[in-house]
Amino acid sequence: MSNQHVNEDATKLCLKLGKRTDVIIITDLMTKSFNEDTVRYFGEGQEDGPPGYNDGSLAKKVLADPSKTTFLVLLGQQTIGFVTLSISNQTSRTHNDKATIDYLCIHPAFINRGFGSQTLKKLEDNYQCDHWFVETPAYSLRNHHFYEKIGYQKYGEKDYDGARSFLYQKIKSKAK
Repeated sequence: MSNQHVNEDATKLCLKLGKRTDVIIITDLMTKSFNEDTVRYFGEGQEDGPPGYNDGSLAKKVLADPSKTTFLVLLGQQTIGFVTLSISNQTSRTHNDKATIDYLCIHPAFINRGFGSQTLKKLEDNYQCDHWFVETPAYSLRNHHFYEKIGYQKYGEKDYDGARSFLYQKIKSKAK
């Protein structure tokens, strides 16, 4: 009986508010996620991500930014990812107009198991925003497929120094 209970807990996904002390965990997840995606498209030994993703400086910056909220994604007691979002244009205590997913990183060992979709569903249910936005590298075809599968549509592109990102949005219907 206790083994059954442990197995049930081990498969339950939950979000836990991130803290400034989670820098090491988030840096590790960023490094593994971004590098795995880069290797997938550019080959072994390749590494790429936003500035500071692999040295802790980006994680510190994100966790210290009061305009962003970071959640650790837990499967049972194991941290398998994190998500950072920005909410803007709060129109009431229970309603916001816009949410931007700044980062969604799931550990590569847990990709393609529904955890990214479950994570975003929990956020959408909790925040009740009309518009959801995300930016992802142009080369990351797996990310494009993921966001399109859960209802996002590409609406633009953004160029950086030698790199391009695709911009996606999801517009939720207002209840009538």
